[in-house]
Amino acid sequence: MNKKPFPELLSGKRIELKKHSIDSAAWMFRCIDQDRKRLGRYFPWVASTRTSTDTENYIRSSHQAWAEGRLLDFSIFERQSGAYLGNIGAHHISWKNQSAELGYWLFSEHEGKGYISEAVQLFENALFDAGFVRVEIRCETGNARSAAVPKRLGYQFEGLVQADADLKFLRDNLVFSKSKVLETNQVDVFSSDLKASIQWYQKALGCNPVIFTDQYAEFVVGSQSVCIHRGAGSPGYWRTDSLPDAIRHFEDMGATVHRGPLEIPGERAVCQIQDPVGNILGVMGRPRISA
Repeated sequence: MNKKPFPELLSGKRIELKKHSIDSAAWMFRCIDQDRKRLGRYFPWVASTRTSTDTENYIRSSHQAWAEGRLLDFSIFERQSGAYLGNIGAHHISWKNQSAELGYWLFSEHEGKGYISEAVQLFENALFDAGFVRVEIRCETGNARSAAVPKRLGYQFEGLVQADADLKFLRDNLVFSKSKVLETNQVDVFSSDLKASIQWYQKALGCNPVIFTDQYAEFVVGSQSVCIHRGAGSPGYWRTDSLPDAIRHFEDMGATVHRGPLEIPGERAVCQIQDPVGNILGVMGRPRISA
């Protein structure tokens, strides 16, 4: 995926995410300064933010990084009152791999009201709409409030990274992710163990079946569905924008490549994935990740 323009305003039910304004540097610094001790426990930039000029310099640098596609950083505002709540940003952006990491913080007086959860959902939806297929969140092991957000929003816990060189210092991070790799089609999967298959696809697709009988289950992800049948049959092929990303996602879930990938006419490729239960899922998409 090539770098593309990203919206500078995202509006939710209670909040708005706005690209930082240089005019807000003075009051943004005052808020940081009032909450310095708490924020400084997890964010090393707090120690070097000593004046409003430091905040102004950061905002200018965030604008440059935005223009270069390296950072998408927003201020969080309450819509009704206009109150400044904190910041949220996408960093470690890879346009090639269609992935980004979300980071966020909130001032203490606004915690416990669900604002960050709403901000993360608003931001991740915009990223997926822009063509990203993976959103990651990393939280320091001691930051229970921060780690509760991805758990609440259905992110998958991937593991612990010890001595992670994040934010210019080493710390132990919990890693969570959410993927969107499958779109706009339907595929049938045939299984000899329907119960085990349902359990795995609940994990792999991140949702519960909308239809469930002793012979059949159907999952819906956006406008696409996967239908699991008890018994034997030929696998269908589910269309996705990027076949390499789809393969990587299912391998992360414990599946293996059964056959392929094989390129076919029309700048497409197909691959058969074998899930841990032994079922075959066909996937079709672009054979290479866009530069």
